[in-house]
Amino acid sequence: MTDYTDVFTGKDYVHGTFLLASTEAEYDYAEYEQFCEDNELEPKGENSTDYYNWCSEMASEDYECDMENIKDHKPYNIPVTITGVLGLWDGKHEIEPVEEDSVYDAINRCFGRDINDIKVFYEDGAIKVLAMHHDGTNVFYIKPTNGRRLKYMYA
Repeated sequence: MTDYTDVFTGKDYVHGTFLLASTEAEYDYAEYEQFCEDNELEPKGENSTDYYNWCSEMASEDYECDMENIKDHKPYNIPVTITGVLGLWDGKHEIEPVEEDSVYDAINRCFGRDINDIKVFYEDGAIKVLAMHHDGTNVFYIKPTNGRRLKYMYA
């Protein structure tokens, strides 16, 4: 493999970072107005709870769709290992490697309790997950497994 070989497919990849999925999304107010018009609803103000809730629902739907695409992407349906760092109030803590059956399962593992938002990137041939929470950001890397199965995550 070269420095530019995708660790999942064994093929050359485009150097760079690409967003695969995110629970953070911004929606233009005009999109909300169009949604309301299409559904014969009266749009509320741009700073309304209704608009905020609509944005949150749209972000959830988009994230679920993106995750289904990841789940269905054949090269990602192999055993993988998660490594990374927890960003906590008292500093960074490296985790013990954790194995999952697929990239999809690994991302869901990274989206653990108390996570507010998550971003999933394809970064230079690997998967990088940023899991944001009230104390900071956890950073995880997902790569194909080489070695025995590990079952637990430790901080």
